[in-house]
Amino acid sequence: MAKPGRNDPCPCGSGKKYKQCCGNAQNVAIAPPGGRSSPAAAPRTLAAFQAAAQLFQAGQLDQAEAACRKILQNEPNQPDTLDLLGGIAHALNNHERAIDLIGRAIKSAPSRVIFHFHLALAYTAANKLDEAVACYQNTLALQPDLAEAQNNLGVILRQQGQGEKARACFQHAIAAKPGYAEAHYNLGRVFKDRGKWAEAAQCFQKALSLQPDSLNAHLSLASAQITMGMFDEAVSCYEKILSLHPGYPGAKVLKLLAMPLILPSKREWIASRREEVSRQLEEFRAQGLRLNDPYKEVGICNFNLAYQGLNDRELQREIAQFYLHACPQLDWTAPHVGKKPLAGKLRIGLCSGFFYNHTMGKLTQGLIDKLDRSRFEVVVIHSTPGKRDPMSQAIDQAADLAVRLPADLFAAREQIAALELDALFYPDIGMDPLTYYLAFSRLAPVQAVSWGHPVTTGIPNVDYFLSSRLVEPEDAQAHYSEKLVEFEHLPSYYLRPQPVKNLGRAELGLPAETRLYVCPQSLFKFHPDFDAVLGELLRRDPEGTLVLISGSNTHWDVLLQQRFAQAFPDVADRVVFMHRMPNASFMAMLAVADAVLDPPFFGGGNTSYESFSVGAPIVTWPGPFMRGRVTSGCYQSMGFTDLIAHSNEEYISLAIRLAHDSEFHHYCKNEILQRSQALYENSACIKEMEDFFHHAVALATEKTSGL
Repeated sequence: MAKPGRNDPCPCGSGKKYKQCCGNAQNVAIAPPGGRSSPAAAPRTLAAFQAAAQLFQAGQLDQAEAACRKILQNEPNQPDTLDLLGGIAHALNNHERAIDLIGRAIKSAPSRVIFHFHLALAYTAANKLDEAVACYQNTLALQPDLAEAQNNLGVILRQQGQGEKARACFQHAIAAKPGYAEAHYNLGRVFKDRGKWAEAAQCFQKALSLQPDSLNAHLSLASAQITMGMFDEAVSCYEKILSLHPGYPGAKVLKLLAMPLILPSKREWIASRREEVSRQLEEFRAQGLRLNDPYKEVGICNFNLAYQGLNDRELQREIAQFYLHACPQLDWTAPHVGKKPLAGKLRIGLCSGFFYNHTMGKLTQGLIDKLDRSRFEVVVIHSTPGKRDPMSQAIDQAADLAVRLPADLFAAREQIAALELDALFYPDIGMDPLTYYLAFSRLAPVQAVSWGHPVTTGIPNVDYFLSSRLVEPEDAQAHYSEKLVEFEHLPSYYLRPQPVKNLGRAELGLPAETRLYVCPQSLFKFHPDFDAVLGELLRRDPEGTLVLISGSNTHWDVLLQQRFAQAFPDVADRVVFMHRMPNASFMAMLAVADAVLDPPFFGGGNTSYESFSVGAPIVTWPGPFMRGRVTSGCYQSMGFTDLIAHSNEEYISLAIRLAHDSEFHHYCKNEILQRSQALYENSACIKEMEDFFHHAVALATEKTSGL
């Protein structure tokens, strides 16, 4: 092929001279992502290629393919034509053929950056992410400042759980192309994954300054604002979305279901808000509102409802019924359900997005490891890429099979269906959107949930809620849409935490000359009705300081401080917020507390297990729902009930006695240390779980056989 002269215009269309563009190996021309460059070829070949490319751009794929094949009859290895033909295969979802064709183009012209970029796109579409990463790395080896390649590589690395490497990619993309809105948006998603919500919000706002109508950036900004406790700002953001994208149904649902993370002081507001949700959901149904994919279009799971101190069963049911009406395909049944007979080992899947060093990992690691392998085959299902740490590795190694789902509802449920499970156990539903929407499908004959997020789901295809008589009130079934199963033991084989080094107050940054009332719960667990109790406690003990743990976002601290200033202005200055700390320091702080306080409406779970392992005495006041009764259930399991209060007056009195009566404090601590082993590594709970699943699967099989 004849080449242009060094001073001729480059045939790629860049507007540069050939010597400054394709003729310079160090400065290869890059077509826009997804586009194709024109070959440096003879005029006849160039004209034919440009005609084929125009057909491709016009969507006339058959004609474009025919034109490419005609070029290849004369020049079988013409690289740009092979690349374009690969692009056509890519557009037709024939990704393996696209990979082959673009790979042949690279063999003919290995220094062409755009070919490596396109091959990475084809591998990504084929879900061969490791190969895509290698192709993007090859692309960047040829042109390190190609922002689109940096961005796309970062997207994959984030999907693979390599957040720090992804962050570096997005920052490189922004440095190369400061006005690249997509890279700012993706950098925000990395910060969001790491719980750095303020930084995430800044990135989303920057993306919006560059692309004001970006739906994804607006949705992510509103989500960040909700999480930061900026409820009014989030509602305004949803209203902005509706003005820019009036046909987007997800924004209507998101605006309606938005709830403040730190509750306002007036309980009446909570009831009014919930009534509005119920009323508006009925209107949506009457209007025929439709959702194609609730996971992508809405993507929330009613997390904040559980902290409002009310029975959530009916509202959760109404929300679930709305979703089923708006998206009937949510109610999908795996092909094997109702067909597979009960025989041999049961295959049980455990599905969560938190199988790592997280409360859920701690609550379920022992169960996964200890289920009897003569009776069960255990499959761990990660619903998100999640964090890969020593605990997640141990969980995967303990399982017979570990799988990670794609961030796609319909593909994820197909992947679970292919496992042909006898039972599917969600340790938590309500914290991860993908597990919430997966639970609408019938993916196994038996489907159960437990106390990882201790509230009912309202979802018809979740059959059972696994709990314990130790933590449930007498009327507990009225709180659940699922059939409540009350085990004799707490439903967790919890590994006893490792001993921690004793640290003094000074080392922990705690006040020295004061009585420390430590309430180590997430700030959204502080219900407004608990404020008066805390205020009265501080009034009765002038030497007392209430110690809380700062939220993952400092705005939570501000909102709670403002609420306390209204509820007990005379003593609010004796509330101290400690910075979040490593787990060993956290447990050492519990050990030096004069009294640990358990909120009544949504109390400790994992925190209580950790507290009891160091003998920390917790004053608890069982609330009306299981989520406020776990600590008292732990005490009952230990056979020690001296610190269970039954009124606000008794709660305050017990706390003050613990803080001032050293003999009583020492007695309680010793009793807890001696008795607490009953909480840890309790094989009886494993046996109860095993027997339950065998019975439930047998019952489901019997019902199916009788139809």
